[in-house]
Amino acid sequence: MKSKKTTVPMDGYMGTTVMGERGQIVIPKELRDEIGLEAGSRVVLMRHGKHGPVVMFPVEQMQDFMQQMTARIAKLSTLTN
Repeated sequence: MKSKKTTVPMDGYMGTTVMGERGQIVIPKELRDEIGLEAGSRVVLMRHGKHGPVVMFPVEQMQDFMQQMTARIAKLSTLTN
Protein backbone atom coordinates (compact mmCIF):
# COMPACT_ATOMS: atom_id res chain seq x y z
CA MET A 1 0.00 0.00 0.00
CA LYS A 2 1.33 3.39 -0.93
CA SER A 3 0.60 6.72 0.61
CA LYS A 4 1.10 10.11 -0.93
CA LYS A 5 1.44 13.46 0.75
CA THR A 6 -0.31 16.26 -1.04
CA THR A 7 -0.38 19.74 0.48
CA VAL A 8 0.08 20.99 4.02
CA PRO A 9 -2.90 23.19 4.98
CA MET A 10 -2.40 25.70 7.80
CA ASP A 11 0.32 23.82 9.69
CA GLY A 12 -1.60 20.55 9.39
CA TYR A 13 -1.23 17.43 7.30
CA MET A 14 -3.08 16.25 4.27
CA GLY A 15 -2.25 13.16 2.29
CA THR A 16 -3.77 10.09 0.72
CA THR A 17 -3.42 6.38 1.30
CA VAL A 18 -4.98 3.23 -0.14
CA MET A 19 -6.94 0.63 1.81
CA GLY A 20 -5.80 -2.93 1.28
CA GLU A 21 -8.02 -5.96 0.77
CA ARG A 22 -8.15 -6.68 4.52
CA GLY A 23 -9.19 -3.12 5.42
CA GLN A 24 -5.72 -2.03 6.47
CA ILE A 25 -4.35 1.42 5.73
CA VAL A 26 -0.83 2.75 5.98
CA ILE A 27 -0.40 5.93 7.99
CA PRO A 28 2.47 7.79 6.32
CA LYS A 29 5.72 7.75 8.33
CA GLU A 30 5.92 11.54 8.52
CA LEU A 31 2.49 11.70 10.16
CA ARG A 32 3.21 8.73 12.47
CA ASP A 33 6.37 10.48 13.63
CA GLU A 34 4.59 13.80 14.16
CA ILE A 35 1.86 12.31 16.39
CA GLY A 36 4.03 9.71 18.09
CA LEU A 37 2.56 6.50 16.67
CA GLU A 38 4.67 3.37 16.56
CA ALA A 39 4.00 -0.33 16.02
CA GLY A 40 1.46 -1.48 18.61
CA SER A 41 0.08 2.01 19.32
CA ARG A 42 -3.65 2.04 20.08
CA VAL A 43 -5.84 4.62 18.41
CA VAL A 44 -9.43 5.80 18.81
CA LEU A 45 -11.50 6.18 15.64
CA MET A 46 -14.54 8.45 15.71
CA ARG A 47 -17.17 9.54 13.23
CA HIS A 48 -19.93 12.09 13.75
CA GLY A 49 -23.19 11.13 12.09
CA LYS A 50 -23.70 8.55 9.41
CA HIS A 51 -21.53 10.17 6.74
CA GLY A 52 -19.18 12.37 8.74
CA PRO A 53 -15.42 12.20 8.37
CA VAL A 54 -13.47 9.62 10.37
CA VAL A 55 -11.06 11.11 12.91
CA MET A 56 -8.21 9.21 14.56
CA PHE A 57 -6.56 10.00 17.91
CA PRO A 58 -3.81 8.16 19.77
CA VAL A 59 -5.51 6.71 22.91
CA GLU A 60 -3.27 8.70 25.27
CA GLN A 61 -4.18 11.99 23.56
CA MET A 62 -7.88 11.12 23.74
CA GLN A 63 -7.61 10.32 27.45
CA ASP A 64 -5.86 13.65 28.08
CA PHE A 65 -8.45 15.50 26.01
CA MET A 66 -11.33 13.86 27.91
CA GLN A 67 -9.78 14.75 31.27
CA GLN A 68 -9.38 18.38 30.18
CA MET A 69 -12.96 18.54 28.88
CA THR A 70 -14.34 16.98 32.08
CA ALA A 71 -12.52 19.61 34.15
CA ARG A 72 -13.77 22.43 31.90
CA ILE A 73 -17.36 21.20 32.02
CA ALA A 74 -17.19 20.90 35.81
CA LYS A 75 -15.89 24.47 36.02
CA LEU A 76 -18.64 25.73 33.71
CA SER A 77 -21.34 23.99 35.71
CA THR A 78 -20.21 25.75 38.90
CA LEU A 79 -20.40 29.11 37.11
CA THR A 80 -23.99 28.58 35.99
CA ASN A 81 -25.35 27.29 39.30
